[in-house]
Amino acid sequence: MADSRESILKRIRAASPPPTPQAEITFEPIRYDDLVAQFAETLSLVGGQCVQLQDATELQDALEQLETWQSATRRCVLVPEVTGGTVDLQRIADPHDLEDVDYALLEGSPAVAENAAVWVTDDNLPHRVVPFLTQHLGLVVPAGSLVHTMHEAYQVIRRHDSSDASASGSSSSLGRFGRAGFGVFISGPSKTADIEQSLVTGAHGARSLTVFLIGPAPAAG
Repeated sequence: MADSRESILKRIRAASPPPTPQAEITFEPIRYDDLVAQFAETLSLVGGQCVQLQDATELQDALEQLETWQSATRRCVLVPEVTGGTVDLQRIADPHDLEDVDYALLEGSPAVAENAAVWVTDDNLPHRVVPFLTQHLGLVVPAGSLVHTMHEAYQVIRRHDSSDASASGSSSSLGRFGRAGFGVFISGPSKTADIEQSLVTGAHGARSLTVFLIGPAPAAG
């Protein structure tokens, strides 16, 4: 029986086709003359707001100008330059206790000009439900992390993950994509529409999204 099994396996191996290289897909990538302007315009189209700041020291003042921040009593702040947080996520054991968060301020990178999406992970986020349960969401993004397209964004994430894996001496295949335990692209506030095409904002998540772009944008090209 063992000889028969080995004979069958050898025949299968002999019949295996040779590996075929992946096809090269060539296309003209989208390029925007002004990444910040394109991102801000697209974010506005999907219901969000873009605030441009020279550096992180301006972030506190910019937040305090927002009515959504002023009226918030339960705030989750995971940006070191900002004070005013009232919810310590490290002390929260049950994510259900976050159901009444008014404002969450998180960091994200990279950001994508073509669809205003921002990559957010749980690297420094104890509870991944925060950006979805909060009434209002703020994302702090280095303007230098702006890329033109989702293709570029995936490349940036893969490079970041691979470099971190190399630095730690890990040989994990997660370096291909997804070093973080959780990651999501967020573009604008929560939106849904019924068959009559009535758009509802905030039905399943944040009612508003403000993206704070910090610092200079990357050079065009």
